[in-house]
Amino acid sequence: MRHLLLILFAFAGVLGAADKYVEADKGLYVWNASSVKPTPRDSNHHAVGDNLNGLGDRLAAFAKLHGFTRVYLFLGSIQWDWEAQYKAHKLPNEDKLAGTIEMLNGQGLEVHFMWYLNDDANDLSNREHVTDLVDTLAEFNKRHPKARVAGLHCDQEPDSTDAYPGMLEMFKLMGARNDELKARLSLGAAFKPLWLRQDWQGRKVFQHFLDELTTATLMAYSNKPATVKQLAAPLLQYAEKTDKRADIAIETGSFNAAPEETFAEQVKADPRKFLDTVADLSRDLGKQKGFDKLVIHAYAQYFNALYGLDPDAKDADPTELYGPIPSDAALPEAALPDSAKGFVGKLTGKVTAVGRTGFALEVSKQKSASDSAAKDADALESATVIVRADDDTERKWVSTLKPGDEQTVEVNFKDGELHVAALSSSQKKAARKAG
Repeated sequence: MRHLLLILFAFAGVLGAADKYVEADKGLYVWNASSVKPTPRDSNHHAVGDNLNGLGDRLAAFAKLHGFTRVYLFLGSIQWDWEAQYKAHKLPNEDKLAGTIEMLNGQGLEVHFMWYLNDDANDLSNREHVTDLVDTLAEFNKRHPKARVAGLHCDQEPDSTDAYPGMLEMFKLMGARNDELKARLSLGAAFKPLWLRQDWQGRKVFQHFLDELTTATLMAYSNKPATVKQLAAPLLQYAEKTDKRADIAIETGSFNAAPEETFAEQVKADPRKFLDTVADLSRDLGKQKGFDKLVIHAYAQYFNALYGLDPDAKDADPTELYGPIPSDAALPEAALPDSAKGFVGKLTGKVTAVGRTGFALEVSKQKSASDSAAKDADALESATVIVRADDDTERKWVSTLKPGDEQTVEVNFKDGELHVAALSSSQKKAARKAG
């Protein structure tokens, strides 16, 4: 509970003014707990479900804080997991996974398992094995009634018309098995924007696929809200016409996404603006009856963009979230006194605000170096200055600061500003811990 309170207080500056963002009905893609490629072994997709090092707890805390109501948790592929798992109607580390799902369900989070058939998106071979996947989930839900998984979310995404018949057959097999077992699983899939405009067998591709599914999630990846809404329109209109509902997903990461396809830069530069964008998109899309949720892709990169570190960052308590790193726009205006320009040395004072690439320091003491070019040795005392961090280690250290901290930092003047010149051993240690 203490850590949850820390989370709430730490994020109050951003979320306190963004209630509409928290209240918006949102889903979250969860592939793993690291934005690093390749993913470290202790942060792979099974690590979150197994709650390894508290990664499941951290996801739950993050989702609760941000108001997510659904998570798409990556389960694995039929290509790699059918022989050892789904063929026997078992899930990997099932008891640990059930414990995590029960915890997430207990916090009001609906869990859908995300999966794909084969590594090659256009390879639909062995699609008949999908019935074993439905069997596995149906039996899992019976064995673990408090850890019910609500649905299956397919992320195969072929782009060749030659693959579409196999994809359609796979969806039909899933639906028939789901109905036969009375499993009540929601069956969905990620939809490519290509399918909205591509004709196939007399209709748009997406219409064929949605007819065989419960729902769909359109990858409306753009950094412009107007484009997101434009992409969403035909799917939402058809969903309403067929008495279904669809999700609209936006991208917040930079891997495998062109700059115009992702909100990554906005999240990093101005989190408040992005939270407002999410709230506004959810509101505007919600005016259409075919809309269900806005979905954010994806957990690890979104977490990193907001907090400046990954969900799997090592710390004393893996259930504790660091406070978010506000945008630098949140730092106060703090022009250097003219007589202090060229200062080199150490500053001691109280941290008053923390940004993404620097922090504000109310100086109480200064010590000039012998090569300082400052004209007035006392010019910075009682002034509030901005100290910039230039490299990753320095910025990781900045991420550990909080208003009210007393700090001494070695700085130098360049490019019209003060910059961190060197970190002490304790500051380097804090940076390593944060990273």
